[in-house]
Amino acid sequence: MSLPYHDEIQKLKQYKMILDHNSIVSKTDVNGIITYVNDKFCEASGYSKDELIGKNHRIIKHPDNPEHIYQHMWDTIKNKKIWQGTLKNRKKNGEAYYVKSTIAPILNSYDKIIEYIAARIDVTDLVHKDEIIKNQFMDELTGLQNRTALLHDLKLNGENKASLVLINIDRFQILMIILDMKSEMRC
Repeated sequence: MSLPYHDEIQKLKQYKMILDHNSIVSKTDVNGIITYVNDKFCEASGYSKDELIGKNHRIIKHPDNPEHIYQHMWDTIKNKKIWQGTLKNRKKNGEAYYVKSTIAPILNSYDKIIEYIAARIDVTDLVHKDEIIKNQFMDELTGLQNRTALLHDLKLNGENKASLVLINIDRFQILMIILDMKSEMRC
């Protein structure tokens, strides 16, 4: 083995080590059958390598994701392009987790796709924080934007560009009590 070839192999091993340390990584064949997962993938999904290798990647697909996302992803990677996006996945125990994904086709010397590789970053905490922030702008009872949202929008749009509509509802307190009772019944 020549020294430059050995050096290149060593560099590739180091690249893989860094990627495996930082990212959730998987590889599939051209049909979406899992051929490789790293330890971070197993940690995130709750599955062992033995439970994943040989299975379709849909094993972690969350039903909340619209089908068009996957159609766009497959169209992109089948056309030898890189796809990026955030997906909601499902752990073995049914719990949801979110990943920012980059998926790329791997080509042979004849420019034919031989497999796909995906590197992901777990963004579950960020998604949950975004949900908390969105909830701070909503009234729990009505589901409508609250005063904080109005003030935020006024700051963003400039106070001269905003409109305000006031609606006077007679016996609003009774309406709020009824809505509150319906809300309690749902729980």
